[in-house]
Amino acid sequence: MPLLAKFRSLGRQERSDTERRNPVPKKNSKWIWLSIALTVIAVLGFYFWKTSARLLGEPITVNYGPADPPFINAMGALVGAEFTSGNSVELQVNGDAFFPSMLDAIRRAKQTITLETYIWTPGHISEQFIFTLMDRARAGVKVHILVDGMGTLKFKDDDRDRLQEAGVEIYKYGRQHWWEVKPNINHRTHRKILVVDGKVGFTGGMCIDDSWEGNAENEKVWRETQVRVEGVVRRMHRKPPASVTSSRSRPRANRLTSHRPILSPTSSPPNP
Repeated sequence: MPLLAKFRSLGRQERSDTERRNPVPKKNSKWIWLSIALTVIAVLGFYFWKTSARLLGEPITVNYGPADPPFINAMGALVGAEFTSGNSVELQVNGDAFFPSMLDAIRRAKQTITLETYIWTPGHISEQFIFTLMDRARAGVKVHILVDGMGTLKFKDDDRDRLQEAGVEIYKYGRQHWWEVKPNINHRTHRKILVVDGKVGFTGGMCIDDSWEGNAENEKVWRETQVRVEGVVRRMHRKPPASVTSSRSRPRANRLTSHRPILSPTSSPPNP
């Protein structure tokens, strides 16, 4: 036993002498840690892509067009709202057409306003929407807003506070805190929907940002098409969308769909 202990002591001493003679350079240590960090980032990136951004492996073949009855039946089931008759549809091209129309509809609201959007940034258009929504909320109109966590990175807390103080219920889709990383990080709510009193609705590609203000007169102004629908537009929010029920910014985010006259599939449009 003493001999074995002596050999172990000599081995430890030899390793210690070797480390003193050949220390690991600090530069090498930095490169090792950098390699580890890059490897972790690459693995996480692949995981997120694999779980939330998979590409379609097989092409989809469609044997019918919009004029065929199967198209209407299929699309109704896909979007969760049947096609209905008796609606009027108006195409509105560029901000000069749809922004005044949307703001006018909000000003005329008597009972409910439901707004969902992706990008919302401070600016001239933002101030108009905030002022008009606050005015209707103070008048007793139920105002519900759902925004995206990524699209509202520039949205000011002061603007949110102003809306809430006026009585607007505003919710954010996405994580509540920056450190709450989720596998489906690429899933966003890109919908842009405005429904007023269950009678007038807007949808398209616009967002609340000055980039859409104007008539696409130069490369800095976005060209966009919006649709104004009048009729049974409560079906635009027929059921709680996944983005609402998945929102984590507030504990009862699904309250966005709680006002039945505008959102229920069985209720009639509110009386004027």
